[in-house]
Amino acid sequence: MYDVRFTVCESLPIKNCRLHFVVQIWFFIFVTVELFSCTETENKSGHSLLANPKTAIENPVKQFIPTGYEILIEKTGDLNLDSLPDKILVLDSIGERENYSQPPKRIMLLLFGIESGGFTRAFENSNALYTHDMGGAGGFEPLSDIKIDTGYFSIELAGGWGRFNWELNFMFLYDPPTGKFNLIKVHSYKTALQDTTLVEDQTELTLKEIGKVSFEEFSAVNYDL
Repeated sequence: MYDVRFTVCESLPIKNCRLHFVVQIWFFIFVTVELFSCTETENKSGHSLLANPKTAIENPVKQFIPTGYEILIEKTGDLNLDSLPDKILVLDSIGERENYSQPPKRIMLLLFGIESGGFTRAFENSNALYTHDMGGAGGFEPLSDIKIDTGYFSIELAGGWGRFNWELNFMFLYDPPTGKFNLIKVHSYKTALQDTTLVEDQTELTLKEIGKVSFEEFSAVNYDL
């Protein structure tokens, strides 16, 4: 602890006395600032607030992320029509782009919100997405977006190279009686530039053509339209 005392300079000349007093004032200001900075980050028990685990914000989905993976996309919405926030996670293998010979699959997780807070794992699929190298020769990222609306979600893929580009979208709808998500629509859109002419090609599959395909059974590579 600092010992702050002001001394009287009776024996010094007036000029030196003033200088001595100014030095003491600056020293007092310095000590005050130091004491304030030391106590600012301490609570009543003397522990640093920055180190207090109670002030840390826990990630509610961290428990669902396997070792070696990280979140690429995280979306929130009401998937199962219970008015609670649900989540879709797309998990990427850490350093996956360094492995070009055999890129690891991406994991897609559907998490349902629970009334007590947090989430529970509902569905998982390691075949619902393209790997990072499937966007085309130009190195395009094939995962364009994941969208959630009340009771359904969609997976949007895209890619291309040179004069050719493509989009491939999948839509899944929640089925309350079974508690599952079924594929109800597949839409493919392709463009190719031939000389100066843009050629477009669209294909759409509905539930009638698709049949019964649940999210757990779904594989994106089966729909190269």
